Amino acid sequence: MHQTNFLRNLSRGIVALSLAVMLCSCGGQKTFVLISTNDIHGEIAKFPLLATYVEAVRAADTAEVILVDAGDRVTGNPYVDMAPESGKPVIELMNELDYDVAIFGNHEFDKGLEVLNKRVSEAEFDVVCANINTGTTALAQPKAYVIKEIDGVKFGFTGFVTNFKNGHPDGDDEIFVGTEFPDAFQTAASLRVLADSCDVLIGISHLGYDMDPRLVEALPEMDILVGGHTHTTIPVGELMGETVVTQTGKSLKNIGVTTIKMQGKKIISIENHLVPTADITPDQEWEQKIVKYYDVPMMKEVVGTVAVDADKNGVANLLSDLLRKELKSDFAFYHQGGVRVDGFAAGDLNRASIFAVDPFSSRGIRVEMSLAELKELIMNKFNDTTNPKESHSRDLLPSGLTYTVITDEKGDAVDVIFDHKIYPAKEKYSVVLADYIYSSYNFTRPRPTGVTDLVTTILENYFQEGKPFTPDNTPRVDIRQR
Repeated sequence: MHQTNFLRNLSRGIVALSLAVMLCSCGGQKTFVLISTNDIHGEIAKFPLLATYVEAVRAADTAEVILVDAGDRVTGNPYVDMAPESGKPVIELMNELDYDVAIFGNHEFDKGLEVLNKRVSEAEFDVVCANINTGTTALAQPKAYVIKEIDGVKFGFTGFVTNFKNGHPDGDDEIFVGTEFPDAFQTAASLRVLADSCDVLIGISHLGYDMDPRLVEALPEMDILVGGHTHTTIPVGELMGETVVTQTGKSLKNIGVTTIKMQGKKIISIENHLVPTADITPDQEWEQKIVKYYDVPMMKEVVGTVAVDADKNGVANLLSDLLRKELKSDFAFYHQGGVRVDGFAAGDLNRASIFAVDPFSSRGIRVEMSLAELKELIMNKFNDTTNPKESHSRDLLPSGLTYTVITDEKGDAVDVIFDHKIYPAKEKYSVVLADYIYSSYNFTRPRPTGVTDLVTTILENYFQEGKPFTPDNTPRVDIRQR
């Protein structure tokens, strides 16, 4: 790192403030700084900010640095996801920054087990996962845990990936054929003896903030739990039982900093806080490392124009409208989690922006459904207890109708009222569902009667017609207590 960059950061008070709190090695004490990331989602443009911070802490030479990641390193940036070797840019940058340990997130599996195995084989850091059996698949069996001795102190690391839908991480069933994902909490409980082999036990979780309390109950010996999956921002580490829990949000908006002070083999204190990357000056050498990944002319090509700013609702409404039009159906539904951008800014839209909307190679599936079956789909998702981070929200985003979810005093759905413009009345309506809805949501699944082209292809074709896109940003779903 350039010395000028380091001094600039000191002058702005970023590193100085953090290190003043963190770093002390006196009276035989040892200090370790655990720097954590989660849900990077391909945001490699922020690695120069992360590098500035990590290298400044290392340069201070008053603490040992441990760098860990809690999964979902990919999916969200087409320059990473559609690179010649999908996902490799993130691995290369993590290697260069000298990460120590990482776990799987559900999105690590998006391109299949063979691609994931290739990325794991290229990692110069340990990838651990306790609740997976890869069998004879293309993915080599990862270690359940790893113990690293750092400056005379033994640190244990173990990790867990979400498996609450269909017995595997979120994704198409075909990806996971031949693998098993044992219950994370039972697996954690079986690892309690691990604490006897290390001085500090660090759990890394991609189960989500809502599930982490159960993980702590199963493995209370964890001193620290680095979380992910729910994109939760925990400004200052909180206690679950006796375990300090941290999570940074997503997309490298924050860096997790956990300071561990030891006296011999005994923990004296653990303190955690977040450092916003917006306050950091990027390292110039690292900025040059990033340039090559974005030098893709095809991605920079302008494919259309946006007349006024579109918010996430506006993009979701467009996707649902296009799917309905593609198969000339009565209704269509997209899901909120499938819209991976916060919106489109007014002006020219390039191809990278199109691919960023849906990095999953999604399609629409046409089925025949009654209004009662649609109500079942909507209510089951709204009241979902298996994946609560997506429940009790405007998740199923429609075209061709609007609807209101009626809730009780607890906030659970008790009814769905469709708008009065649904006519003519039919026993069954043609409905296009995003393929993730069709494969993963809990409802009576009808036989498909049609499949659309790729969502990104449909979207690009729409913009290339040349007419500026004027978004409908109005929500088509209402939630009302009875």
